[in-house]
Amino acid sequence: MNLPSASSAALFYAITAGLFGLLLLGIARADRLHAAPIKTTRVRLAIAAGGTIAWLAFTYSVAQSGALRQFNATPPRLLVFIAVATLINLRLVFSPFGKRLATGLSWAAVLGYQAFRIPVEIFLHRIHSEGVIPARMTWEGMNFDIVTGILALLLAALATKGLYRGRTIVLFNVIGLGLLVTIVVISALSSPLPVQAFHDEPLNRFVFEAPYCWLPLWIVQAALFGHLLAFRKLWLERSESRAQQRSAERLAKAHAEANEGSND
Repeated sequence: MNLPSASSAALFYAITAGLFGLLLLGIARADRLHAAPIKTTRVRLAIAAGGTIAWLAFTYSVAQSGALRQFNATPPRLLVFIAVATLINLRLVFSPFGKRLATGLSWAAVLGYQAFRIPVEIFLHRIHSEGVIPARMTWEGMNFDIVTGILALLLAALATKGLYRGRTIVLFNVIGLGLLVTIVVISALSSPLPVQAFHDEPLNRFVFEAPYCWLPLWIVQAALFGHLLAFRKLWLERSESRAQQRSAERLAKAHAEANEGSND
């Protein structure tokens, strides 16, 4: 089995570290907008950093032990870890932590965040050229997830000028999630798992190794988190807008009733 070259591995580690940094930066910026005490922000940063490092270290050690390579296990262990990571993702997005990020970060930040998928696709293309994965997992085949990264940059630029609409954000999220699910499915079908549908070499074996298990268990989850956070931000803004509209209608009604009473 081929593994990524040293330069490709360095790119992978850089992407992983970059996402870690973006998480901490997002927490700090959201707390700054909400005027949270510095001590509170430090605690939150420490918890986020500690939890993330623990997850990365744990999954690394599991992959290093060879446990993920037990392809005939029922259910396959990598899929179990992916399911657990997805549940954690959902819990975080729809928790007070997720709400604080959704209300504390600008649309430019939330949308532009997904631009990290561009270097991820560059990494996948590099390791395809090194014989690690099949072409179908890159933009030469069936993976067009780089489109999400490009759209993220364009929408972030528009959002900095206030030029964005809810429907555009929903469409972007749907496209991004669709492309994310597509590459996840292609990767699974190209692997030695029981769901394998493609049998031509090279198979997708590298994600069962450390540290590359972080691709489905950290990097893909980071993309999913970003889309879910965008949906929650949109929902919170619309809820607030509706509440303000109802409040304005009540005030207008009360004002009208008061005027009628004074006229009488």
